Amino acid sequence: MEKGQEQPPPYPNNPQQNYGQPYPPAQGYGQPVTQPPQGYGQPQQGYGQPPQGYGEPPKGYGQPQQGYGPPQGYSSPQGYGMQQQQQQSTVIVTNQPQQMVVHGVRPTNWLIPAIFACLCFWPIGICALIAANDANRAANDGDYAFAETKARNARNFVIAAFVTGIIVYVIVIVVRVVVYSSYYSSGY
Repeated sequence: MEKGQEQPPPYPNNPQQNYGQPYPPAQGYGQPVTQPPQGYGQPQQGYGQPPQGYGEPPKGYGQPQQGYGPPQGYSSPQGYGMQQQQQQSTVIVTNQPQQMVVHGVRPTNWLIPAIFACLCFWPIGICALIAANDANRAANDGDYAFAETKARNARNFVIAAFVTGIIVYVIVIVVRVVVYSSYYSSGY
């Protein structure tokens, strides 16, 4: 321990003995200050002129400035010998850009019709699936303009797949009827 500091009160040997009773207040806390402790408001020993043989001190270093005493009404711990320093803080206030929330209308979800379009004509149905998935992803991200564009593409692919699928199925049915009717009518 340094000189001038007191040791804390010893712990009781039996902790149950003082159960529920507060410890006595430490010296220097909660008591009015009549005179600041040593080290506050007075320059510390060792500052000032350097010992012999070191030459002239650099400019800007001289006697230390007087420290500040403790604020009125507050007591300071005894025996710490610290010198208070003035602290300066700078607060910079800037305007930050704020996010603007725009609630647009979510475009129609064409994912289910795109799945059925794959059953009608799968090459165009896959394009409809990809466009519908991109539209849903863009709508989830809040990009409603891109989502609307992709939803329109998905709708066009779905319609094209249904129309193409119906035309292909009609052609296949007509070809089968013609081929089977010619096969059975020829008498084979």
